Amino acid sequence: GATLGPAAKVRCQARFYMLPCSQRRGARNGRKHAQASQAPHFRRRAHSDGVFRCAAARGSLALERAASPGSLARQVTIYLELTREFNAGRLRAVICSGQAAVLHRLAIASKDGVWVLREDAEALDHVLAVLARHGARYRFGAPLDVRWMSGGWSAHFEFQREGLRVRTDFFTRPPRVAPGELDRMWVEQEGRDPPFTSARILAEMKKTDRQRDYPFIGELARLMDDPRDQLLYSRSADDLIELARRHPELVRTLVAERALLSRSAGNRRALAEALQIEMLDLMELNERRLAAYAAASSNWADVWPALSRELERMPLIEAHARMVACASSVLPERLPP
Repeated sequence: GATLGPAAKVRCQARFYMLPCSQRRGARNGRKHAQASQAPHFRRRAHSDGVFRCAAARGSLALERAASPGSLARQVTIYLELTREFNAGRLRAVICSGQAAVLHRLAIASKDGVWVLREDAEALDHVLAVLARHGARYRFGAPLDVRWMSGGWSAHFEFQREGLRVRTDFFTRPPRVAPGELDRMWVEQEGRDPPFTSARILAEMKKTDRQRDYPFIGELARLMDDPRDQLLYSRSADDLIELARRHPELVRTLVAERALLSRSAGNRRALAEALQIEMLDLMELNERRLAAYAAASSNWADVWPALSRELERMPLIEAHARMVACASSVLPERLPP
């Protein structure tokens, strides 16, 4: 696991989480965060799945308010419209990542759209057809095909609309989300407009190798109704101490799942430092996961520049067939054992 850096650095990092809730919200107001879906997705480190700001006051966001064509609010509207197209006649796509943070009212806007798709050929073909109507092209990633999606890969597209660059990312198996939890998501989101991932699923997806994603996990924990989930996801020493005071028996049963709960008896400094160590451990886990996919896709990365130029001259459906044919001999459907 990750080792703790100099104590002074840890104290500085922990101090934010030791503030009362109202002060933490004030400190975050206006601060930019970038985040990514963190599916194994080939994206260069300089790129991200979205740039957005923490909202100081929840409930003030009008997702589809009138906006100038170049604004982030207009981009949110575009992704909501795409979601409705993806789900015409059947629920096939659930919003996640940055747009889900917007819908949970933890962010004002997100520049890119990310969706969890049903893992069946009809759903993927329908989404591909929608993208084709918009003139989308593939970005570096896996084909939008069940064989690669079931292996944990993700597919990435881009098109222009109303002067905006619209970037869309898709996967069927979000990282760290158990199959049972995913099954419940499809049941819970049926009939919702728009459908988007729960706070718990989004919190799991936020366990990335980016430090700036972890404050979002803490805010998502405050949206959860179940004290068990709050204890498992909270990033605040103060919140955990208060939860432990109210639910001591539950804490004892959850220590095996989250070891730092053993420090929730009242030592705020020790608990805050344990939260930082936990974060570093989670970041390292995700780095190792992404490194495994990067190694598996190294040959695919070598052929991509030439293939991409070839695909740009084709309509998307034709480009998709060519991409599948090429990937079949270069990109493994699953990670090697």
